[in-house]
Order: sequence, then structure tokens, then C-alpha cells
Amino acid sequence: MVNRARSLAADQDRHFDERAATWADRYRSHPSFRARLAVVGNAVDDELAGRPDARVLDYGGGPGLFAELAAQRATEVVCIDRSPSMIEWGQQHRSELGSLLAEAGFARAPGDVRRQVGDEQSLPARGSFDVILAIAVLEYVGDPVGVIGALATALRPGGTLLATVPNPRSPVRWAQRIAGPVAAVTTGRPGRIADQSFATIRPHGDRVPWSRAASAAGLDVVATTPVPLGDRGSRTWLHPNTLISLRASGDECEGLRHG
Repeated sequence: MVNRARSLAADQDRHFDERAATWADRYRSHPSFRARLAVVGNAVDDELAGRPDARVLDYGGGPGLFAELAAQRATEVVCIDRSPSMIEWGQQHRSELGSLLAEAGFARAPGDVRRQVGDEQSLPARGSFDVILAIAVLEYVGDPVGVIGALATALRPGGTLLATVPNPRSPVRWAQRIAGPVAAVTTGRPGRIADQSFATIRPHGDRVPWSRAASAAGLDVVATTPVPLGDRGSRTWLHPNTLISLRASGDECEGLRHG
């Protein structure tokens, strides 16, 4: 079991290192990524609009696109990711990330983002953040209960965790479950099927036990929002992902006063 977990982690690291240089461009060229940016971006904006002087963590944030978006409003933003390639690319191409956000309608002045390589073991002290983002991350985690518990510990009272998870009932996910094994033997071959190889490196597949993990961490489910496959046409009818909003128990006002 340990060897399998290590092998899976190595496959994940290789997958995301190989895609680091093109990750941001996917938010410009892929309809599903554009839809994700729109839905999640608006949720981040709405959350931070009511939190002056907020501190934000973008956990597993890759090059830090959502970290840069949060920094347009927040006082302090930290982006943590396991991939050095993702972190390095994001640091070196901040202006490109800003242009991408502006094209998507998030055109405010940029703020500061602190990037670092790490995982849940690298989280700052208890109660450090008002908002934590975990966008397209939890499906790659072997221990969602442990990771969500660690993120909950890093939240202030009344803080919010915004995360996306796969929707296992979506026809898109059914198709990926078929294409994933095929993609595993198309190494080096371009095309849509080969690009579905990520489906084979998710420990829980499409069924991330996020609800059980949230309950174990003492987080309340505030809202679930479908994330469509695209922003127009038939793609808007398909919802392969769900945005979940989780709230830490406690007095939200107290959490803000300590900002």
C-alpha cells in the first residue's frame, strides 16, 4: 500500500511538472477551464468582498492563478503547491496570469502573492487564514480527511474553505472513467484521449469523500454550486465538477477582528 501511494504520488508529480508551462494557457483555451475560472473567480470575489484585510491560502494552487485573483482584494495571499515547476512558472509569469484574469473580467490592480513549494505539512500556524482555496486539488489527495482537517485547522473562526470536487454522476466523468485506462497506454501521443490520463492518478477517482471529511473537521456546508463543462451551448448543461463552500464554526466577526 505504501509503495502504491509513493508510485501514485510520483505519477502525479510527473503529470503536473510536464504541464506547468501550459497550465495557465488552459484557462484561456479550454472551455471547461474558462468555466471553472468564471464560477470560482466570482465565488472568491464574493467571499473577499465581505472580508476586509483578509488573509488567503491557495492550497495546491499550481502557478497561482486564483492566488493572483485573491490578491486583488486580500491583504496577504500565500500559494502552496507540491510542484516546484508550477511554483517557478507562476512566479516568473505573473504578468501573464494578470492578463488572463483581466480577459476573464477580473481586471483590478494586482497584489502580492507569496509562493512556496509544500503540502499540508507546510501549512502555517493554527487560525492563520480567513479564506482557503483548494481548487481541483482534493481529487489528487490520498487522505482527504487528513488534508481537509489540516486546512480546517489553518482557518480562523468563521473562515471559509472553497474547493472544487468531481461530480461522479456527470456523463463527462463516466466518459473519463472509460478514457482514463486507454490514455494510460497512449504515452507520448497527442490528442484528447491522451489528455485524459489525469483520471488514472486520482486515489479516489471521482468519488472524493469530501462531505465525510468536512464533517470530521467540524466544517459546515454552506453551499454547493455546479461548475459547467463550458460557458456556452450544450456544455453549460453538463456539470463535471462542483464548487463547495465550507465554513469553520465560530464567530465570524471575531475572526475578522483579529485580522
